[in-house]
Amino acid sequence: MEGITTQSVDSKRTQRRVNHPVAVGFGWIEAPNPATSVRSVLKGCLRQKKNNKLEKMSTLNSLRTARVCINALESHGLELGELSDFDVVEQLIEDISKPYLTPILAPNRNDFTQENAFWLVAWDDCEPAMIIGAKLEDLKDEPIDKFWIRTARRHYPTPAGETIKSVAPHIPNELGGRLVYIGDLFVRPKNRGTLGVLEKFMLLAHLTVAIRWNPDFTYAFMRDRDVRLGFANRYGFTKHVPFARVWSDPPHGRSNSEWLVSLSRSDREHLTLNFARSTDMLRVVENESVPARVVNG
Repeated sequence: MEGITTQSVDSKRTQRRVNHPVAVGFGWIEAPNPATSVRSVLKGCLRQKKNNKLEKMSTLNSLRTARVCINALESHGLELGELSDFDVVEQLIEDISKPYLTPILAPNRNDFTQENAFWLVAWDDCEPAMIIGAKLEDLKDEPIDKFWIRTARRHYPTPAGETIKSVAPHIPNELGGRLVYIGDLFVRPKNRGTLGVLEKFMLLAHLTVAIRWNPDFTYAFMRDRDVRLGFANRYGFTKHVPFARVWSDPPHGRSNSEWLVSLSRSDREHLTLNFARSTDMLRVVENESVPARVVNG
């Protein structure tokens, strides 16, 4: 036909041929344009396989490190368990003598299921000794500041209007995606002894979160005095941001001086890799006690 040269026909044939799905061993990949060669597609597949292998290794490192933490806690007479029966959470809080349960993790203020929340509990002679709650927040494209402001209306309603007045402007650019919030850490007064035991319990919480959900970030809020005493680091959080949120009228248990503390997936994987390599880093230090003020938040 007039206007179509042999080169054009060959080019169209090439385009049709290359745009067919290419089998690469574990699925079909659509080549996006004629310039995409089978070789480049294969390179992409190799990268994907490498990433899958790294993710599996990260899970294995988490499992190895979790086993060390469990052994350390069991050697102190504690039994570990996950609790997803949300009807008994309030009774658990009462049994461990915790003064209150924050609305962020209260079953009657949230739509919890076994897929999006759990409590990690350390039992001592069939009584709760340590607890911490975790919930999955898969924000996808929703900015974290809008999410906090929206959910605070339900968790901490106030006649003054918006419960949260503002969020530090840089936080939405640095924290988002698939998140896990952890909080309501508490140790029963009679079990407050070795700080190393509490550290292993917190590390086990991070590892349980990683194995269950593999989030982009795990985050919490801590009181100013506890962060300044170094407990954010000891609890496994590698980034600390002061004055993250400003409240219209700080509700019970909240303060404008709180710090946002977080652990990214990459930092978590780096830590677990090194913990898995050297279990000496996880040894329990017997002579450090747990101050009561640090675990009441």
